[in-house]
Amino acid sequence: MKILRFGLQFAKLCLIVVLSCLFALGPGSTVRASSSGFHVSGRLLLDANGNNFVMRGINVPHNWWPDETSSSFQNIKAKGANTVRVVLSSGQSWEKNSASDVANVISLCKANKLVCVLEVHDTTGYGHDPTASTLAQAVAYWIEIKSALVGQEAYVIINIGNEPYGEPPPDGWKDTSFWISDTMNAIAELRAAGLQHMLMVDGPDWGQDWEYIMSDNAASILNSDPLRNIVFSIHMYGVYTFDSEVQAYVASFVNAGLPLVIGEFGPVNQTDAIMATAQANGIGYLGWVWSGDFDPELDMVTNFDPNQETSWGNRIIHGLNGIASTSQEASIYGSAAVFSDVPLSYWANNYINRLYAAGITGGCSTTPLSYCPENTVTRAQMAVFLLKGIHGSSYTPPAVGASTGFTDVATDYWAAAWIKQLAAEGITGGCGTGVYCPDATVTRAQMAIFLLRTKHGSSYSPPAATGVFTDVPVGYWADKWIEQLAVEGITGGCGTGIYCPDSSVTRAQMAVFLVKNFSLP
Repeated sequence: MKILRFGLQFAKLCLIVVLSCLFALGPGSTVRASSSGFHVSGRLLLDANGNNFVMRGINVPHNWWPDETSSSFQNIKAKGANTVRVVLSSGQSWEKNSASDVANVISLCKANKLVCVLEVHDTTGYGHDPTASTLAQAVAYWIEIKSALVGQEAYVIINIGNEPYGEPPPDGWKDTSFWISDTMNAIAELRAAGLQHMLMVDGPDWGQDWEYIMSDNAASILNSDPLRNIVFSIHMYGVYTFDSEVQAYVASFVNAGLPLVIGEFGPVNQTDAIMATAQANGIGYLGWVWSGDFDPELDMVTNFDPNQETSWGNRIIHGLNGIASTSQEASIYGSAAVFSDVPLSYWANNYINRLYAAGITGGCSTTPLSYCPENTVTRAQMAVFLLKGIHGSSYTPPAVGASTGFTDVATDYWAAAWIKQLAAEGITGGCGTGVYCPDATVTRAQMAIFLLRTKHGSSYSPPAATGVFTDVPVGYWADKWIEQLAVEGITGGCGTGIYCPDSSVTRAQMAVFLVKNFSLP
């Protein structure tokens, strides 16, 4: 099938088998999402176990090549992907995929431990293509096959309709601004029908949102959902001709704290920027397409043969920030824990894994890989953690030179350069006159100061304390720092109404503090 895909300056004819594996999460509410499926937390997608999930997936043209789907899933999994986005039809443009067929697709996803993003392709280019179906017709289809979907919230994300508006007027016949109300109505109807899955929403303008309609209205669309369980999907093709355009669009969601995935992209000029920006921001991406496209340049493998990778397939699978090196299987499939001493059920597992993924910690030992979550954190260790949080995981401080500036930190001490640099940046003045106390544990009170200075700068001073925690009275030496840490949502204390300021920080607590303070993906 030939489908027009438009950019701002050009139109390209290609077969769009769109499997935009946006990891839409399951039931939620305005307060919190249910743990029975994928759900949104801020801009993150969490699986049914509450663990962060970043899509690294591939689009699969199931509707057009149904006999290739089973082997495609197996081969895609073998390449390292964690998600497939599956092209379905509601019957307006192609043969309708029945409820039983969709149930089989879901079974194949689960058998291969892949998250299953299902999309209706018939909506592609509505408002420009007179043969395209409406979002309302897509909704009717999802409700029709509801029996195949209910109970699969932990494995399935519903991508309501692919690229549901095409070119705006004068080339199109319906104003793309109607995408807003059509999308809100579609969400409302699906929820009223009892579908509690994470819903994925494609943008207008052939999915590329060059008018920023989706970006500008994402918050109101998310808030219109009674479950607040929406992930937004941007398709990046010819419109995004510069790295800065890719980065700016992603930043519009990241800075607003809204969930986004790159649901489709191909071998365009900005492929490197798309993949690098997604990885840097912890955002999922889904490449177009495994095989079977009208334009073979978009195929990752030739004739569905996994041994015949194209240059595009090699790039997205094996290249820098590619699937093989960045994909992690969803924990719903019983993935092994990252650290031998941090089970998936451990209260801080998600934060510890995010700290590890950001390169700020390598654990406390390597054989086996361990984290030591209940061990306390020393002031020397904290210097390393904080500077990596500020400057990035690859940061190395300047050579220590002839003196560290502290009488109790020798120049050959393992963290000497880190401690000296932390002082140079004004984050610490030590623990007394001329001393740093490198092997002393960090208290929760000290941690508050460390974190806020790294976040706001060495000259930062928080507002006066008012008395938030019962064990931190106004007048306590770190009172305003502790209260500001709570105001910024970095801590909720150590119990009901208390902070435990003089307790030592454990490595598990440290992971939570650092992930929140530095907004790590």
